[in-house]
Amino acid sequence: IKGYPSFEIDGELWTKRGDFENISSIVLDKTPSDKWKEIKHYIFDVPNAKGNLFQRLATLKPYTNDIIKIIPQIKIKSKSHLKKFFNDIVAKGGEGVVIRDPSAGYERKRSAKILKLKPFLDDECEVVGYTKGKGKFEGLVHETWKTTGKIIPLNVPIEHYSFRDYTDLLKKLN
Repeated sequence: IKGYPSFEIDGELWTKRGDFENISSIVLDKTPSDKWKEIKHYIFDVPNAKGNLFQRLATLKPYTNDIIKIIPQIKIKSKSHLKKFFNDIVAKGGEGVVIRDPSAGYERKRSAKILKLKPFLDDECEVVGYTKGKGKFEGLVHETWKTTGKIIPLNVPIEHYSFRDYTDLLKKLN
């Protein structure tokens, strides 16, 4: 792709906060349109580069342009600094922050060296029953969950039935 490096980069496509559905429609459109010009590629790591996080990101600097952007990395000085930074991001509509050990190498899995901090509480729950969805819920599994003493009915798409769905759905409860 013109302007992109020949090496792997890790990031996300972005336009503005709260614009996920627009990005999805642009990316999934069978015929690419000029709307692609709205999208930026914000990079948070360079997986196969050597060195710490800052050294890895430095290998990408010659490739930054109107599309490829490096997400600024903030060195956290204290817990109060983290709390203020986190609260500022959430107040602007961000979903949270990623806390990383900058000396750690790139990992292709969940890691204690890279943690997501989000402004929600979760809870343990158990599925206590389910039925097939009907009407507008056809194609869904209608589950009944029990969490903190409450029985909560939830609808989960069968094709996306996974632990991640449970996690995402729990976010909506709190």
